[in-house]
Amino acid sequence: MTEDRVYRWARFRISPDDVNYVLENLQGGVCPISNKPPERPVSDHSKSTGCHRGILEHRCNLAIGMLGEDIDTIRRAIDYLQNTAHHAMVSDYLERARARRRGRPDDYKPPRTKEEWSEHYKLYYSEEAALSRKHLHRKTKLLGKLGDDDILRIIEDLE
Repeated sequence: MTEDRVYRWARFRISPDDVNYVLENLQGGVCPISNKPPERPVSDHSKSTGCHRGILEHRCNLAIGMLGEDIDTIRRAIDYLQNTAHHAMVSDYLERARARRRGRPDDYKPPRTKEEWSEHYKLYYSEEAALSRKHLHRKTKLLGKLGDDDILRIIEDLE
């Protein structure tokens, strides 16, 4: 253990030998949450009682703290992670919204296979598509430089 870690353990009145004993003999050498040997072991303690609960991986301890050590919140986080139907719905909506912002049709679906990518590039990155985007970009850039009066005058000329 580095001197910095020894100091941190001493702050909690825990020796490196105590950490190693708890980790190896009481926890099987792994963090009880990640089930992996901790790279940065930290002492987990209850904020309300001050009782030490175990030796965790630093990230696991942070996660518990970020969730407020609230079991109901942690259960909701687990439910959220397991709700793949919700993830698919949100992902689909965001992909379509991004496609609309890029001027693609509402039924656009992002390519997944090699063949779909090939078709995607032909459709959206062909010379005609590139020229169309370049033309649109120039128009947008021009409109950005015009004032409101200029735009109204152009509209009147068109009518």
